[in-house]
Amino acid sequence: MALSYHTMVRLEKYLVVIFLLNLSLLTVLGFGLLPVNAQFSAVTMTVSYQVEGSESPKPVFNYVLGGSPTHLLLTQSPEKISVDKGSSWSVMPNPLLGSSSSERWYSSQTLTGTATATTIVFTFQHQYHLTMAALIMEPTGYVAGGGTLSPIGGWYNADTWVTINASANPGYKFLEWINGPPGLGCLGQGGYCGTNPNPPNFKITTPITENAIFADDLLS
Repeated sequence: MALSYHTMVRLEKYLVVIFLLNLSLLTVLGFGLLPVNAQFSAVTMTVSYQVEGSESPKPVFNYVLGGSPTHLLLTQSPEKISVDKGSSWSVMPNPLLGSSSSERWYSSQTLTGTATATTIVFTFQHQYHLTMAALIMEPTGYVAGGGTLSPIGGWYNADTWVTINASANPGYKFLEWINGPPGLGCLGQGGYCGTNPNPPNFKITTPITENAIFADDLLS
């Protein structure tokens, strides 16, 4: 028996719907038609780290292999690893574990990127913090002010030479540098302690605090 035209059109629509439903089911189950470029393609990266200064905790290299996040504890010996081409990688933490508000291991290098066949050495610096403060000595204690200082302080690579300077504001006179809390005198922790407002430079080998003490110029 011959089918009518309208019957054939309806049957064709049903077949298309069934085909699309089956195709969707196969895709969900992992049997879909995958393009060739959907397969993972790996490249070889050679990674390591170095520290300028003293030893530090090891950084972690985060990357992707076979579509799965993977981690590698970096060493100072280059290591070849397979990484999904074009995937993202990163190195963390920065500063490294064990760092504090006065000492750290820090990298100014870019620590994120896209995987290609390359060799990277991640460099971290061992750094100490230099704290600078200008203080006015008053009968009841110390308050901020009295002069300007150079530099303003901050992070310095270990074994860096630093020169400090103090200039009194109008109405004040410079008394001394104290390399520690005011009132405790000189401490043997590095830096400079004395009455020279522009002392010789010194090497940063530890966290250092330099307090410049000023007084009212009218005081004897």
